[in-house]
Amino acid sequence: MNTKEWAEKLKGEVDPYTLRRELAADNMLVLCGVSDDLIESYGFDDEEFGAYDGITVYIDQTGMHKYKKHNSIPVKVEWAPEDDSVSWRITPMADIPHEKFDMTDGDEVYCRAIIVHRDDLPKSCGKLTESELELARRIVLSTLSYLEDDNRDISECLDEFKDDEGRDDMLLQILKF
Repeated sequence: MNTKEWAEKLKGEVDPYTLRRELAADNMLVLCGVSDDLIESYGFDDEEFGAYDGITVYIDQTGMHKYKKHNSIPVKVEWAPEDDSVSWRITPMADIPHEKFDMTDGDEVYCRAIIVHRDDLPKSCGKLTESELELARRIVLSTLSYLEDDNRDISECLDEFKDDEGRDDMLLQILKF
């Protein structure tokens, strides 16, 4: 099934958790709010994060992430948005193909969820470009040399790279290793 057909099947009182294997087989990812404090994904990635009062999560072809990855798409997760009567509203913050559907409890809509196909999401950062690898190498080598000198602060090292495009994303990637 495609995203439109899945959205039609999921709207109403259907629990996406019960269909996670079928969603995964079709390379689909559902993002929905659960309870009063969780964002969950079902399908090719089953994940959950605390989202009390709202949060931004990020999605790519590997799934949903709490922190921005290289090419990931931000998704706004709103709890009790003032301009809507729902408890949860999930909104991609980039123009990607997706379908929205309403999840209900009886007659009450509690979540405006989304479903996306894996092929419509950016690839994960499994491979870095040559310039990204060079920047990572320079940051790591410079950091190591600064750490060898007890009189230097690590922030001095990072200031050296403040004008490099992609520095912050690269630092996050390095910290994950």
